[in-house]
Amino acid sequence: MVVHHLVVDGVSWRILLPDLQTAWEAATTGAPCVLQPVGTSLRQWAAGLAEAAQDERWAKELPWWQNTVNTPDPLMGTRALDPAQDTAAGARRLTVTLPAEHTQPLLADLPALFHAGVNDVLLTALTLAVMRWRAARGQHTGQGLLVDLESHGRHESVVEGSRLSGTVGWFTSHHPVHLDPGIFNQAQAWAGGADLGRVLKRIKEQLRATPNNGMGYGLLRYLNPTTTPHLADLPLPQIGFNYLGRLPIGHGTDWAPAAHSTAAGSGPDPNMPLTHTLTINTLTQDTPHGPTLTTTLTWPDTVLTQQDVQDLADHYHQALTALARHTTLPHTGGRTPSDLPLLHLTQADIDHLETTYPHTTDIWPLAPLQEGLLFHALYDTHAHDVYTSQQTFRITGPLNIPTLKTALTTLLNRHPNLRAGFHHQNLTHPIQIIPTTTQLPWQQLNWTHLTPHQQDTALTTWLEEDQNHRFQLDQPPLIRFTLIHLAPHDYRLIFTNHHILLDGWSLPV
Repeated sequence: MVVHHLVVDGVSWRILLPDLQTAWEAATTGAPCVLQPVGTSLRQWAAGLAEAAQDERWAKELPWWQNTVNTPDPLMGTRALDPAQDTAAGARRLTVTLPAEHTQPLLADLPALFHAGVNDVLLTALTLAVMRWRAARGQHTGQGLLVDLESHGRHESVVEGSRLSGTVGWFTSHHPVHLDPGIFNQAQAWAGGADLGRVLKRIKEQLRATPNNGMGYGLLRYLNPTTTPHLADLPLPQIGFNYLGRLPIGHGTDWAPAAHSTAAGSGPDPNMPLTHTLTINTLTQDTPHGPTLTTTLTWPDTVLTQQDVQDLADHYHQALTALARHTTLPHTGGRTPSDLPLLHLTQADIDHLETTYPHTTDIWPLAPLQEGLLFHALYDTHAHDVYTSQQTFRITGPLNIPTLKTALTTLLNRHPNLRAGFHHQNLTHPIQIIPTTTQLPWQQLNWTHLTPHQQDTALTTWLEEDQNHRFQLDQPPLIRFTLIHLAPHDYRLIFTNHHILLDGWSLPV
């Protein structure tokens, strides 16, 4: 099946093939052909983009894009790209493949550990590779890397009300990004050490800082007559990068791409000018033996040599391998400020919190009333904390204690705020830490040997002491359960918590 790239993008194939399968099955069985509905047509999307480009909110991005494109970009080859002579006819290609044992950690383990995307990982490797490549050629590497980043372009928020999941067309967008790994230990990073994780976090944050997924650049560069002149004469980055996603091949199932399939197509018109000194297209191929990362590098043969590009490809694979190795380090990974948009935390704050609380599933801000309760709790740490809540429940009849403990553990697992601890030191605003899991704070007392009068006296005393036993708000959980056995079928369950965790309306839930 052959389709011109002008009318389809990579995402379109994931729509076309299921539709074709549905149509085939309907035709062979004589059943009605019912295809998935198309939400927003390509024509509606194009018209919506043209209208959206005139909105003032996009014009506010103009300084961002001007500053990005004006980043120093040392010449990669023997000269600058010349569209008059650097055409597809003189393009050369090099394809390299990363084996499955390195690809799997890059696509699954590393993004999960760093709350990142595949692009964050691949562009970190590319930044390191180009820096090493330029250093070997005697070029200054302090400016970082300028890349023209291509994406699927199906960002529905640009045109209100659009739905593009079932629309076939070429939605591809591109925008420049400046990636600066900062100062780091080169030897440690290339060995997959801790500094490599810090570089990945930095690159990830720079990509997250791009406004509106980069869609504003295309709107201002091509569709807004007021802003187009300010961007049209600025140079494009010398490197173009595109991650094409995942393509299952060679699985032997119906309507799946064959093993020799490629997303690259048959190639452009020979007279088409090249847009970049080096174009890098990366694709994950899900083979029966596991995923492999295939990268194709394209360049004009009069600007770069085969050895130039081979050296860069080798550095790229070395950086990818180092990133895969980094996943095996203990305590690697972590969050960055963009993962916690409701909080005012620096990367240093986050690193400190994750070191102090290593098994954390989330970090939240406090509600205003929680801040007030925290203030009262911290104002006098030796006085009675009036916000220690206590509930006593009478249980009669046979009691399966292990089942009760399992139910209480389930309660803590289901409601993460019940596991929260509160931290404020060296922060501009207090935060609450949600541990991944917590051990059930459980105490069990047997008073069956006491007389009823002694039990009443002991219970009164014990409840008062429990009420006065303060919670340390930075040491979760701020909740505890005590089961007191009074008689063969008579128990008291005491549920004690700090009021900062839950209000009275929560108890019926």
